[in-house]
Amino acid sequence: MLHDSRHVEPPGEEIDRLKLDRLLDRLGDLPNVITGAAAALLQGAPLPIDAPELAIRWRDSAHLTRWLETAHAQRWNARWSEFDELPATVEVRHGGRSYQVVPLVELDVTDPRTATLLRRYREGHLRRT
Repeated sequence: MLHDSRHVEPPGEEIDRLKLDRLLDRLGDLPNVITGAAAALLQGAPLPIDAPELAIRWRDSAHLTRWLETAHAQRWNARWSEFDELPATVEVRHGGRSYQVVPLVELDVTDPRTATLLRRYREGHLRRT
């Protein structure tokens, strides 16, 4: 278990709780990649997640803005950079669906919060084995 005050549900339950599939379906053809703790979760690291994080290219910002106007979602987080291109991905299958996610190795390098949570998860996992 992570050193976090929130219990982490199994991946399927977390995906349902986050309404990740619904969000991705609503995005339609807007190119995106799942990143942060949600990407780690889909790759088998059960990290606590408050909300899914998506990478979206700058050139798709007009499409995103139109979508945001109807969905009332948050557009920017201070720790992100502008994406001229989407980050490299790996495909993860879960529950009969395919997800494009940022690889764990990239999260370790580019996302300090998720890297810290991954380190805690790995340390706890190693102590249990």
